[in-house]
Amino acid sequence: MRPNDSSTLYNAASCYALLENRPLALEILKKAIEAGYSNMEWTSKDPDLLSLYDDPEFLRLVGNKL
Repeated sequence: MRPNDSSTLYNAASCYALLENRPLALEILKKAIEAGYSNMEWTSKDPDLLSLYDDPEFLRLVGNKL
């Protein structure tokens, strides 16, 4: 695994979102974005992140594209 890779971080955030661990999912999603993940269009509709859709921090991170 590449722990600082943006895609790896995004996938980890997705896993935590599926487990409904919002704080950790958001923390890791933020790290993914900081590491270069930039597909906010997909992020805003990724079904794996459904549990985050109504979170203000999630909305801020994806740029209110929901």
